Amino acid sequence: MAKLSKVVKTNRWNSKILASKDDRSEKRKKLNAGDVVKLFYLTKTRSKSITRLKNRCKITGRPRGYIGDFGMSRCLVRNLAWFGFLPGVKKV
Repeated sequence: MAKLSKVVKTNRWNSKILASKDDRSEKRKKLNAGDVVKLFYLTKTRSKSITRLKNRCKITGRPRGYIGDFGMSRCLVRNLAWFGFLPGVKKV
């Protein structure tokens, strides 16, 4: 299990990033293609970029080995597949 404080911090950052996503897309639509300098000054800081989202396991909170199709870490997917709790997934 991950520390609860880390999970809460990640969730807080992800919500801020997703909230600023609409602002960034609207500003990009308003600007012309040649106004690269204006785009640089009008966008939010780099820390609010959508590419900085952090994925964590929904059950354990593990940040590494995240499998997006399941929303869980690789360790948990392996155990659940082994015991047959994930239909259609086999151990190969």
